[in-house]
Amino acid sequence: MRRAPALVVVIAALLAVSCQQRDSFWFKGNLESAAAVARERDSLLMLKFYTDWCNWCRRLDRETFSDRDVRKQLRNVVAVRVNAEQEGKELARRYDVESYPTIVFTDAEGDEIDRIIGYLTPEQFLTQATRIQAGDTFVSCLKRVSRDPSDQDAIVRAVIGLLERSDPDGAIARIKAFHEAAADHDHLLCMQLMFKARVAQQTRLYARAAKLYRRGWVGDFRIPESETASALHAALDRDFGSLDRRDQAELLHDARYRDAAELLGMVSLERMSHDDLWDFGDFAFDNGHYDVAADAFERWYETRAEASDAVALNGAAWRLYLARRSLDLAVEMSRAAWALRPIANYADTLGRLLYITGERDEAIEMQRFAADNEAGIRAQGFSDALELMEAGEELEDEPAFEAYPDEPKPLSSMRRGRVI
Repeated sequence: MRRAPALVVVIAALLAVSCQQRDSFWFKGNLESAAAVARERDSLLMLKFYTDWCNWCRRLDRETFSDRDVRKQLRNVVAVRVNAEQEGKELARRYDVESYPTIVFTDAEGDEIDRIIGYLTPEQFLTQATRIQAGDTFVSCLKRVSRDPSDQDAIVRAVIGLLERSDPDGAIARIKAFHEAAADHDHLLCMQLMFKARVAQQTRLYARAAKLYRRGWVGDFRIPESETASALHAALDRDFGSLDRRDQAELLHDARYRDAAELLGMVSLERMSHDDLWDFGDFAFDNGHYDVAADAFERWYETRAEASDAVALNGAAWRLYLARRSLDLAVEMSRAAWALRPIANYADTLGRLLYITGERDEAIEMQRFAADNEAGIRAQGFSDALELMEAGEELEDEPAFEAYPDEPKPLSSMRRGRVI
């Protein structure tokens, strides 16, 4: 990238500051100008990556970044909004941003020090922003782990941070070093961290395999030697490229199911935390182990707090609906999500569940609400389901895994859990 002359940069920065003072706390100018202001202030940059279709991004602006206390806490931070699918596409790639909203904090030179992923309430955001501004960051955790691989608090945060940055291989290496360095470490914690890392690694491997399959298997695909991909290794060792396309699909589908089974066997449901149960169920569902997923979601629901997360409730109910498992429990979860937040997406989940469990009148009522209160591609899907219900037709939604490695149907690939 060519740098503008120093005088031009300073003028641009001063103009941007002037606009910012007249407008909001969002910086009005390009990243280079924002960095110049950050250097002048000796402050951090905060890059908010968003997309036009991201509802959670809009909610974050509306509820969190409009909050007086949040703005006060960030008054010395140079805050920049970045559309990750338009002018900010290259910047999103540079920072490995894959979900939205993602808030990346950097120093004045643009080097990342930490990030916040997803929607947070003003109170939650304040806690994280205060921690980051105080210097308790992801980068500082990596340094602590490098100095002392047995630092348990640092390894947990470092692993989570590496996984958020799509680096499961780095996370696995850190966990192994921790295991070797801390003789009296918490073995359960170590196992849970390794499970998370291997899940992330396997998910990336099979996403890559599916993409190559759909392109006619053109390109170099090297699979790291790991427990995560033993079945995939075996499939690709069979002169995979010369097989019939249907045979390729069957081999990849079966390999993914079997590799997932190996990972699911690494941990015990009885020893999992509440949040880990949901993630375990999500992974099992994504890889075709629907009975295991139903068991995990049932245990998760039994251990939930009084004020449960509507997003997670709806996500679990939606997965059980697609898998056609534990439908009575799914209806209960869906009703709980709807009671907490009566929005179109949750009405759609409840409507479909009620329809396949025989409550047709209420199902049509909920589905009509969903169709009337949504916009865009989802609204069409909700309306199509309403027409099927009114005609007494069968709903043919199914999990995306059933189509793997081909593209799933648009509706079955909608993720309604903790996706941002």
